[in-house]
Amino acid sequence: MTDTENIPQGNCEISVKNPPRKSCWGCLTALIVILALLVFGIYKLWTMEVYSGNIVSPCGKYRVDYYYYFRESLLPMMPGSSSDKSGCLYIYRQSDNKMLFREEVPMIQMARDIRFHQDEQGNTEAISSPTWLWFDVVKK
Repeated sequence: MTDTENIPQGNCEISVKNPPRKSCWGCLTALIVILALLVFGIYKLWTMEVYSGNIVSPCGKYRVDYYYYFRESLLPMMPGSSSDKSGCLYIYRQSDNKMLFREEVPMIQMARDIRFHQDEQGNTEAISSPTWLWFDVVKK
């Protein structure tokens, strides 16, 4: 048996068709959606507030919650400055859990300086800190 016996005899044409080209719009749209979700997720993590603690007024009507920003945990800090994270605090009325006030805090440890001023009956009239906060509860 020779190698030529397996080859078909006659006029045999081999046609090669190019596959149809697909549009890249689907890939581009998927890439844009993935990038947008990635950027949005990083933004949400960067601005996320992490609960740090709270202080309740002596009369029990008001609560101060303070938070630090998640990004402060990712950034390198000098030794001994772990409590110097920036953040914010919220003042809530306990009865209906309504937020009354929000304030940015350059260092979350400053929340420990908050004082509650009371009237003769023991009701809280104002919430303050020596250098950066004065919130009059009576007006709200």
